Amino acid sequence: MTAVALSQESEELQELVRRAQSEPIALERDGQAVAVVLSVEDYDRLASRDQNLERDRAYWDEQARQMERSVAEVELTPELWESITTGEYAAISATSQAVPPGWKPGGR
Repeated sequence: MTAVALSQESEELQELVRRAQSEPIALERDGQAVAVVLSVEDYDRLASRDQNLERDRAYWDEQARQMERSVAEVELTPELWESITTGEYAAISATSQAVPPGWKPGGR
């Protein structure tokens, strides 16, 4: 981010910065928003969200890769697919992970 020192000469700019402390201000050119002035607190909050989203995206990408590897290890027969989609399967022997009888995704 580029920092610009504010001079006391521009009353309009000073007022814009003062207002931006309580709400974001859209700057328009020819009736179209081209930039936004916002407080440092708002900027930091938005930047933090971006960092959290990137961290979460990396986590879920890794989870998806692990799921793909696990699925590749299981031979998906029509019978297994039926038991998975109906939530009635008791175990998946290829991964040696037992699933309690009666277990359904999202439930106990």
